[in-house]
Amino acid sequence: MPEWGGLFFGEHRVHADYSLKYFTKGSPAYKLNEFLFNKDNHEQGYARRRFFEVVLLFEDSLEKDAFLEYVHHYKDDYLKRLAALDGEWSWIELVMDRVQHQTAAR
Repeated sequence: MPEWGGLFFGEHRVHADYSLKYFTKGSPAYKLNEFLFNKDNHEQGYARRRFFEVVLLFEDSLEKDAFLEYVHHYKDDYLKRLAALDGEWSWIELVMDRVQHQTAAR
């Protein structure tokens, strides 16, 4: 599973305004992902391409931190570009979130 990260634009930066999932190339999770991937399997290739449309891949933690700092520095431009997408971006439904909501409703 990729790691969770967040973009915190609020005044107190307590809750993430935007969540993201990411791997760093040297991490055990990414190495396992690479090991289990069969590049000769067409379906796995398609699924992996779709997966990496929504999961960020960083060389290392320095690159991840630089990316987050860049987005914070250019926050207005980032938010403008995000709004211009008008909801047309790739996403993966979080099954865990759905389960938590169902449990809370009981």
